[in-house]
This record gives sequence, structure tokens and C-alpha cells, in this order.
Amino acid sequence: MIKLTLPFVLVSFLSNASLSFASDGPYLDESIVGVYSGPMEFGSDGLGSHYRLIVELSEVYHKLTVQRLAYGEENCCVTVADTIPVKRGLPRNIYSVDDVVWTGYDTVRMTVGETRYELVFADGDYTVGRIK
Repeated sequence: MIKLTLPFVLVSFLSNASLSFASDGPYLDESIVGVYSGPMEFGSDGLGSHYRLIVELSEVYHKLTVQRLAYGEENCCVTVADTIPVKRGLPRNIYSVDDVVWTGYDTVRMTVGETRYELVFADGDYTVGRIK
């Protein structure tokens, strides 16, 4: 009886757990409408990290947050190293976020409304530029 119960419990747990945070959903939080992960970068110590842009629907408008994820040895033990709310430099009321493309480890381009923006992240902060 124990041999049958343990695999059943394990399968039940894994089928209900979200083991990845893929860009195409579904997400644990229903307000999240998109997650866009940038490329990994590895240091000389073999530890890696990458940024991800999270687009969340907050009532009518979109809210943007960037997280830097840090990985331990052999890509073990992921932790959120930085969480950066993106508020400065973009329109106050964001109705749409489209064409999100990571052009480098710390640089993402996206279209907000009718305007194309480039965000560059460093040291827990960011800069914003308009692209023509």
C-alpha cells in the first residue's frame, strides 16, 4: 500500500506545481499577462543570472516589473536578486505592451502604445530611451 501511495502523492504534487515560468503562461497569478526572459550571463565563477520583464494587468492599465534572477552552481537554486518596478520614463497609463525583444543581457526593447522604448538595467536601477 505504501508503494502505491507515495508515487501517487508525488505525481499529484508535481501535476499541481508550476516548475517553470514560461513566457506563454499559464501563470500562477492571473493578473500576469506576459513574462519575457532575457539571455543568461555567466561570471568567471560559473554562476549565472538573467533579467525578466513581467507585465501585469492592474485593473485597466499594465504594470511593469523587472527581476534579476541569480543561479547557483550548475544552475541550481534560483533566487530573485533584484526586483525593479518600472515607472519612470514611460507613459503613466500603459494600455499595451507589444514587441518585447531582449537585445542583450541587460537591455530590452518594447512598444508601449505607439512609441518604441529601450530599457537598460544595472545595479538595481534602469534608464529609458525612446527609439525612433
